[in-house]
Amino acid sequence: MFSHYFRKISTWLITQRSNLCVILTRLTLFLSRVHPFLYLFIYLIAIPSFAIIFMVFAPHGFNAPYARYEPSALEDTESLASCLQAVLYRSFNDRAGQDLVIGKWKINPSSLRVDDIQSSDGKQLTFRVRISADGIAEYTGAKSYGWGIVVTVPERAPFKTYFPNRVETYRTPIVDLSKYTGSSKNETMRLIEVIFGLDKEKIVTLAPSLILNDQEELIFQRYLRGIKGDATSVSGYKSRMFYLSAVVITTLGLGDIIPMTMQARLLVATEAVFGVVIAGLFLNALAYRASKLHNGA
Repeated sequence: MFSHYFRKISTWLITQRSNLCVILTRLTLFLSRVHPFLYLFIYLIAIPSFAIIFMVFAPHGFNAPYARYEPSALEDTESLASCLQAVLYRSFNDRAGQDLVIGKWKINPSSLRVDDIQSSDGKQLTFRVRISADGIAEYTGAKSYGWGIVVTVPERAPFKTYFPNRVETYRTPIVDLSKYTGSSKNETMRLIEVIFGLDKEKIVTLAPSLILNDQEELIFQRYLRGIKGDATSVSGYKSRMFYLSAVVITTLGLGDIIPMTMQARLLVATEAVFGVVIAGLFLNALAYRASKLHNGA
């Protein structure tokens, strides 16, 4: 039965061979007569077009492990530092009536600074908190004192609180107290409570917490995703996708941005094939015009 249909199809192809040859010849001639600059225009316009397609249809489908070293990533780090600093300022404002005293020192909230933000794997965030205090006792010696503590915050948040118009995320700050001894250790523990403490009338907690609102939590999560290599989570995503599109269509294959999902791989393969076809048509059109000029001469 199958052999019967196979013979019929083979016979039809043989009879239509001349027609197919005519069609292919006309199509080839038509494509050759197109001006080469049109193919060049299509080739160039495909770069931003595919960049937009990447962003729309595969927004989280690319891994960019080197994006964290770009200048835009440094801006993200500064933005996160400002965000964390604002969170701690808000915590002090919520506890404006409390005595922020550690031994003989009274904390000066306006002196608080957050810097040295780091994350090696995107699973936790480490940053330094610097703050100073003024002496409140009558004695000879320094009139002010400064602390600097290194804080680690895990990626996973212990819990969230849902309000009618907002969501608050509570993250537990971890400080390595093993390098502190005696009174220094007690002062550091008290400092953690002062910096990350909560208003007892607002909510009861078992440990000091870093409280982030919706926008602050988004900045926190985006930073960690960027460290993990998510190409969309580091600033400059549009220019990064434009660069990727140019690399793909020219088949350079540098490998610094990698498609991770099936959609992303399909789109990358489509652009690479499209670029090869358009480049071939461009060269064919150039050869056709060159041959016409040569024959005409």
